[in-house]
Amino acid sequence: MDAPSKTVILGPAGTGKTTKLIEEIKASLEYYHPSEIGFATFSREAAENIGARLAEELGYPDLKSAGFKWFGTIHSLAFKAMHMSGYKPKVAEKHHYADFCQQRKIKYHNQDTADFTKLMQKNEHNTLGNAIFQAINRARLTDHQDPEPLLPKIVKAKNGGQRGRATIMRLLVEWEQYKKEQGIIDYTDMLIHVVSNDFRPPIAALFVDEFQDLNPIQYRIFQQWQDGIEAVTIAGDDDQNIYEHVLGTESRHLIQEWENADRQILLDTNYRTPKPILAYGRKLIEKNKERVNKDIKATKQEGVIKKGLPSQVLSWINNINSNETFLILAPTNHMAINMSKVLTDRNIPHMRYGGKTLWDDNQIKHISSFLHHITHKNVALRREGYYTALATKKLLPRDTRKNIKEELRLIEQHYRDPKKYKEPACGLNITIEQFLGLYGPMMKWQPDPMETIVKELDISTARKKIIRKAYKEKKLFAEAHHCHLGTIHSSKGHQAEHVLLFTDLTKNFNEEASKNPEYMRRLFYTAINRASKSVLIVDRYFRTGYRYPLNTPRKEAVAA
Repeated sequence: MDAPSKTVILGPAGTGKTTKLIEEIKASLEYYHPSEIGFATFSREAAENIGARLAEELGYPDLKSAGFKWFGTIHSLAFKAMHMSGYKPKVAEKHHYADFCQQRKIKYHNQDTADFTKLMQKNEHNTLGNAIFQAINRARLTDHQDPEPLLPKIVKAKNGGQRGRATIMRLLVEWEQYKKEQGIIDYTDMLIHVVSNDFRPPIAALFVDEFQDLNPIQYRIFQQWQDGIEAVTIAGDDDQNIYEHVLGTESRHLIQEWENADRQILLDTNYRTPKPILAYGRKLIEKNKERVNKDIKATKQEGVIKKGLPSQVLSWINNINSNETFLILAPTNHMAINMSKVLTDRNIPHMRYGGKTLWDDNQIKHISSFLHHITHKNVALRREGYYTALATKKLLPRDTRKNIKEELRLIEQHYRDPKKYKEPACGLNITIEQFLGLYGPMMKWQPDPMETIVKELDISTARKKIIRKAYKEKKLFAEAHHCHLGTIHSSKGHQAEHVLLFTDLTKNFNEEASKNPEYMRRLFYTAINRASKSVLIVDRYFRTGYRYPLNTPRKEAVAA
């Protein structure tokens, strides 16, 4: 039996697309060696998750051990193909962008810093430097010849007119010259080089996940790579193309591949979304004309989708069972950051997609893990806590680290030869409060050891105040993973039992909604389908003056 030349898997949210894709990859091993199989997807996180699952099912610790060489994002595969062809340029790093802007006295902010988050809270993050680089890359990725129209309106207002346009076009030329002088290329250059020089990975079978998320230049790479390859399998969902206005992605590419496929697989059973939520999402998305019609059936019958008032938001969050997960989704990053501030001020533990909060700060994680594990009866967990403690060198004085290393030595001795060396008794088998009181003097801490920890943290005074309050209320070490917060775009690939969805729009986003209603339906359809139990839709929470009209019934929509 010959392997099919092209297979297309259409898998809406919750239908088991990843599981089916892994099955197809495993089946292809009957025809190809792992080193002959290429797999590409949109994000590094998705590639790592699928890779880990595949390796586990094949009985290997990782994909490298299994023999896979071409597994990752399209950027990573393109980079490897380029290097294998002998072209090995340096890739631009963040300090290059900062240096370029500093030489020209242009404002630029590193997006990974806490300062950038503060600027976003004040809506002052759209500096000319950041906006120009973003516009240049968007223009090249989406085949726009002129990047100026892609600049955020707030930047164009500050740097508008003919003079502003001339500045932008001059900087575009100077950036290209700067890259030549430094001997570097950026990530968009890399994709362009792969296309223009026809760099290809030496594979016989190609799998592409989240196909609807390919931007125009990535789609051209796919078209090049599939020529001469024996088997091509792509997976995605045209209804979840939500990067159109940012990356120029097009639903029609996946639709065309579906129509021309030698083998079509439509996953039509939804295992995540309850029937009433699925029905509401279908009613919304079926208004779009450019899509593949799908009749998806739900396995779960009971679920709730309803509207709520802004005043009900915090009570809804507090009433969620701590054993259940929930997502808080906003259309823009600025709204998500503001919501994170509201939750932090009220000591509600949460994690934020694409940004840091109090509960996923590395220092806080170290302290939390240290205090949790070091007092544990289980020797394996205690061992983990000791190693974590040693990573927090700035928080522990030398005498303490020496004591921890000695206890670790005894544990490792037991691990190497459990017959000869007994499991060491835990001298710290006490509560966190008792531990702090006992070890406080040895660690040269003040009567309140937590106060000393807070003082040593490299964070703002406002955040220190929040930490003190959270610790006093015993919420500092609370489990934050059950609550996630972010934009709708950042929630792709994630799910939760409950979803809180804000419909507020900025003025620019509202204009986008009027120009491209199909895109907006896909965006909110994607958000709704993150839920496995309930959806609460809230209008006018941020009071922007604009909202997306999700017309849910006044009464709760529940299963019959």
